[in-house]
Amino acid sequence: MIEWSRLLHAAALLAASIGGVQAQAPAAAPPPAPESCAALAQFGTYDTNPKLPDADRTDSFRNWFCQANIALESDLRIATASLGISADVLETSFGFDPNGQVDFLDWKHGLCAGVHADQRITDKLSGFVKGVTTATATALAACEAPPGLHARLEATAKQCDFRIHFAWTPTPDLDAPKDVQVIATNPHVACQPTALETPFAVAGPTDLLCTRHDDTAMVLMVTAPSVHVGRLDHLMELPQALPDPQDLLAGDYQVEIAWRDHTGRFSPPTNDVWHLDLSTGTCKITGSGTAYTPRSAWFTQARATCTPIEIDFTGYRTYDPAAKRQTQFNLTLRSEDDGTTFQGSGQDSLGNIAVQATARHKAAQTPTTDQVVCKP
Repeated sequence: MIEWSRLLHAAALLAASIGGVQAQAPAAAPPPAPESCAALAQFGTYDTNPKLPDADRTDSFRNWFCQANIALESDLRIATASLGISADVLETSFGFDPNGQVDFLDWKHGLCAGVHADQRITDKLSGFVKGVTTATATALAACEAPPGLHARLEATAKQCDFRIHFAWTPTPDLDAPKDVQVIATNPHVACQPTALETPFAVAGPTDLLCTRHDDTAMVLMVTAPSVHVGRLDHLMELPQALPDPQDLLAGDYQVEIAWRDHTGRFSPPTNDVWHLDLSTGTCKITGSGTAYTPRSAWFTQARATCTPIEIDFTGYRTYDPAAKRQTQFNLTLRSEDDGTTFQGSGQDSLGNIAVQATARHKAAQTPTTDQVVCKP
């Protein structure tokens, strides 16, 4: 949910006060700046419910981070500030250097894909989310403190589900609204306990849990005439659903590797088939070579990290008695098309260089971020 490619769309996840009241925190908590509360309208939040299982909260954070309209490093700083999170800590924890050579979107896409492809990244993100959720909950409560009606869109652990959270903070001039409605530009959305375009009361914390039945982006609007809220006061844009790496990468790849040996001589490319499987939450690559030569890519996997952006692979040539379970070759392949084709290079422990390695998905058509289907 994620972009991995540059197709992930914006999510404007809303949390704002009604009637132009500026958000101010209680004196007991450090108040977020008014612009931080306003930023929730653009970037939104994840599920901070303390009763939520850790795995679900981690998935909710991933779905928020990967689908939100965070395309620049400056966006990340604004978005995290609105949630009481330090962007520096997030970047340092997951290897992004603002002064380095890695493009921000490449880093974001790799992290999003790696959460499901690499258990180590999942565990690390889980620990990070545990450490920041208390501060996030405090920041959200502070933004709901001013009098009036508040609303925000929350990512959930399921990519096709989302929650619209409402809060009513009493005001001496108005009664709690009984005519709140949510309208969606996409008709394929079902919400409970109240259906779309059906008035309901908000006298305290109130949630609508909604499921979209297709993956298309949409706009949701909030209206509450009794407290002077028109539809255009609350606009929430929901992005396309974020596909799972397994949906993009699963299957067979035709692999060609051109080698230059340690003496400088070139050999014809080896032709192999790799099968990628992420169904267990880790990247498993199995394959068979067409030629049993020292430069064939016939192997047993030592380790691998697979995302729709990059494959890092270390393998052993199991038929070679001289290998003795020592690392035999390393390859790094990158993709510009969501994992349909990877290209890269590598080397083996004998000094042979893989000057060109290409892996092409053998399926006639592979899913893209535009082809994910949300089912009821």
